[in-house]
Amino acid sequence: MEQVALDSPQLRVVIDSMTGALREIVHKRAQLALIAAPEVAAQHPFMIVLDDGTTVRTWKRCTVTSDGKLAKAVTVRWALDDGLELSARLHIDAASGDVHCKTTLANPRELPVAAVAYPYLAGIGRLGDMPDDDELVHPYATGFLVRNPLDHLPPVASETEGGEPISLGLYPEGFSGSTMQFMAYSAAGRGGFYIAAEDPLGREKWLNFYRHIEGDLRASIWHGPTSHATRGEIAVQYPVVLAALDGGAWYDAAERYKAWAMTQPWASQGPLWDRDDRSRWLLEEVGLCTFGINARHSRAPGWPQSIVLRGRPFCTCSAPIGRVSRPTTGITSQAAWPIGSRPLSIQTTWP
Repeated sequence: MEQVALDSPQLRVVIDSMTGALREIVHKRAQLALIAAPEVAAQHPFMIVLDDGTTVRTWKRCTVTSDGKLAKAVTVRWALDDGLELSARLHIDAASGDVHCKTTLANPRELPVAAVAYPYLAGIGRLGDMPDDDELVHPYATGFLVRNPLDHLPPVASETEGGEPISLGLYPEGFSGSTMQFMAYSAAGRGGFYIAAEDPLGREKWLNFYRHIEGDLRASIWHGPTSHATRGEIAVQYPVVLAALDGGAWYDAAERYKAWAMTQPWASQGPLWDRDDRSRWLLEEVGLCTFGINARHSRAPGWPQSIVLRGRPFCTCSAPIGRVSRPTTGITSQAAWPIGSRPLSIQTTWP
């Protein structure tokens, strides 16, 4: 059966007409395909997660409709068991040429739904000519740049139990989750793909990218309930953005996210040093503050609980400094450098 495609000058997204899954995502200028196994991708259009960790991934009916022969928008609807109805609308943003998606889950029986994942991208493979050309950037904890994630990420047996580094990247959460709302997968020097939630209110979501136990890479953004007080629908009020990145460096994704973030209420007021509402006790009276580490519970028995650095307090460090001050070839949730290579950059001397 003929598939439905959304085309812009830089991006092509193909929606499977039988399942509603995203089966092709192509960066036209760089000639890169995010999904290496379209038939695998076609079998996994979405995932609904219940409070007990079980998932709903089957449906009774699926309809895919476009707004005409030259489709600029596509609506997908699934009828599921227990009265659940999932719908997603994808369209090409006229200004950017990116694909935007919004999702709604109707839950009339108020089932204990914890999250809904759409888009859910399966069948992701290699991008570059060489394995080490592939780079995943993800805002987990203090930030990760993973080279060759198809080989370096450990396989995830359960997509709902979590695990390091990035199978459950809860946002906003800087200790064991995501500190920003984007991730990207690129071929160094060529280009890549940007996946983000443009949510100005910073609502609960999960940014997940991992190697599935079946061997492919998978990416998804989970959306939490509209209200935890009730078990009604999940109506995602912000777009998930799929975009092509030129250049093939993690800076491209970071600059793209920064450009959006700087227009949001929480960042548009300017740098902290120039704001009257800045937290003076933290910025002017504290010498150093760790980021993304839970300082309430020490992981380093015997370390001092308070340190003074040149006359100023140093916020409690609850992990040995060695965890964050040497290169590594493994995966650690406290390091912010490429896995399998030297650090990106790290300040080794104090002013």
